[in-house]
Amino acid sequence: MTKRLQQSKVQAYFKRNRIEIEDHVVSSNYEEVEPVVTSLQVSTPLTSDSCTTISTPSLNTTHIQSPIVTVNDLSKNGEKPRQPSIIFPKNEAGRHFSTHWYAQFSWIEYSKKLDAIFCQPCRLFGGSTAEATFSTKGLCDWRKLGDKCRKHDSSVCHMAAVETQKVWAIHQIIGTVDKQLDPNFRNEKFIDDNRKHLMTVLDIITFCAKQDIPLRGDDESDQSLNKGNFLEILELLGNMIAM
Repeated sequence: MTKRLQQSKVQAYFKRNRIEIEDHVVSSNYEEVEPVVTSLQVSTPLTSDSCTTISTPSLNTTHIQSPIVTVNDLSKNGEKPRQPSIIFPKNEAGRHFSTHWYAQFSWIEYSKKLDAIFCQPCRLFGGSTAEATFSTKGLCDWRKLGDKCRKHDSSVCHMAAVETQKVWAIHQIIGTVDKQLDPNFRNEKFIDDNRKHLMTVLDIITFCAKQDIPLRGDDESDQSLNKGNFLEILELLGNMIAM
């Protein structure tokens, strides 16, 4: 009986030690895993200002800080700047825009919806180098407006946008450079112009024949006051086309 009691005490002792060892192992494993888990946690809460410090491929902080304003009451390519003459609203300081700025800076256009002015060349042709105040946001602070416009007018980005606008306008009239250098394009235009001139001559001759009037005149020199029906009608049509 005594021997059996001693055996039970020994088994209980080793059983208790084994439980303590297992608890120690579990706690040790947990302590080893814990730093890995905490390293995945965010150290600081995400606030509205955090978008300027987080770098992700899909987030462009430039557009967040400087949003592009889309205004549908301003001019488009090929149009003159929108320069309405209205009673302009006053701001909190009692200042307002005035139409006399149109004469000093022809590039100014005014948005009724935003009560702000824009630079037409910079807004349409300035690109990423354009000054945001005059191209995307709009200027609505009327204090020292003349100084601000003069500074913008002499800026490099504004002058570059003006030149780009001029080149674009020329291309709309005479076409692109590759078309001007293309001999087939030049020949087609030359032939088309000559065909129109020939049709005009034939129309005049047909008209004189129907009216039974002579084509030639007594004096067809440049100094003559009456060069004959044909030349007089031709000169009249030429002046009308030039107008």
